[in-house]
Amino acid sequence: MENFLETFNKNLQEGEKAFNKGDHATYLKALDINGKMLSYLCRHDHAEMALSLEIPWYLLVKKIESDDHYFKSFSNHASAMWTLGRKNSLGEPIKGNPNCISFILQNSVLLGHTEVMLVIMKQWRKIYPYVRLLCVGLTPSHPNLTNRLKQIGVQIITPPEDKKQILSRIHWLREVLAENDVGTSIWVSVPVWISYIYGYRVTAKQIFWSLKFHPVHMGQEVIHIGMTKKINGIELIHGKPWNAFQPPLIVTVSQHQKQDIESIRNKFVGAFIFATLAREEKFNSERFALTIAKILKRCPGSVYLFTGKKVSTVFEKILIEQGVAKQAHFIGWVNTDIFSEAIDCFLESFPFGCGVTGMQALSHRTTMISLWDRDTLPSYYFEKYSDADIFKPVWNVVNDEKKYEDVAVKFFSEWQEKLTINVDHEIDFKILDKSKFEKFFYLVNES
Repeated sequence: MENFLETFNKNLQEGEKAFNKGDHATYLKALDINGKMLSYLCRHDHAEMALSLEIPWYLLVKKIESDDHYFKSFSNHASAMWTLGRKNSLGEPIKGNPNCISFILQNSVLLGHTEVMLVIMKQWRKIYPYVRLLCVGLTPSHPNLTNRLKQIGVQIITPPEDKKQILSRIHWLREVLAENDVGTSIWVSVPVWISYIYGYRVTAKQIFWSLKFHPVHMGQEVIHIGMTKKINGIELIHGKPWNAFQPPLIVTVSQHQKQDIESIRNKFVGAFIFATLAREEKFNSERFALTIAKILKRCPGSVYLFTGKKVSTVFEKILIEQGVAKQAHFIGWVNTDIFSEAIDCFLESFPFGCGVTGMQALSHRTTMISLWDRDTLPSYYFEKYSDADIFKPVWNVVNDEKKYEDVAVKFFSEWQEKLTINVDHEIDFKILDKSKFEKFFYLVNES
């Protein structure tokens, strides 16, 4: 398999280079070839290699943030991975206690989807005290996640250090869920490994809960809960049935010490601070990058902070070409809670928006601008963009990119003129998520 692995990695590298150059045809071809190679591995019983290679392949998929792209990318191998999981299964799992529910994380870190999970767990602990909640991670838990779970009284269980291989962790997962008498497992969002694991069967009731895209569907044996615009019923996505659900995106925020806020702002003394706090993939949008560049050109006394594990080459290239790179500062992987409070204006990305980090900004009463687009935050809460007007001037939703730019410049100009933006601190954004916790519990238990 040495040549196979060499070819696979070469395709990944070529796909990465092609994307960075703007050669999307070559990028998509590399993804397609490697997806078929993953299918080949599954059809020839190479489960460990297929599972391990799905991770770097998925990192390349994430370069483009769209539901159609994710679905097409996974279509080459997801079915074969499910079939292999079923082939290797130990048979029917124990029935378990229906009042014992475990959330399962492919990667045990704090991200947008785990923040939403934490909010749901916290509310369920209050509303349904008779339900026992667990969290099981397939990687070591980041201390921040462990502490957050501990605060709401939920234990996280992760594999012993000797479980190095993915297959050994999956076998351990089934065992630990049985030992804890778990009746229902809820896989949280990330589509890596899920097809194999649910084919393998780890609990009697298996739920795949997607908080972003819908790349895999595993048939009637699995309950699928999707992130949809539709409030109730079944939504057909890529021709497959998903239980419609608009997840609660209001998260718990902290009120930070004044000196901690000032320590961030003092790095940019005298500047108006725009920011977008998001994963680097969301900055791969040329439309968004060009809009940011136009804003910075029109606001010479401003800076723009952006985040991620690494700099988006697409975004960086446009900033340089437009002559505004000096105003833009990459701040890496940060505590988005405190930064969303410290900045002056949050610029939501598009066409795919900033769910949790956007809500952090709104909860801190930080001015935010959103474009009404297919997958931006307001489109999951309102029927039309003007419905969000009740939340102005904190949340400013517009329907075209020029208005987005103009509103950002308006806030900058008011800051220059030392005008105070009158923010209604009585606005309660929590009303947007009213009854969603009960709705999700109903889907989990009654579907």
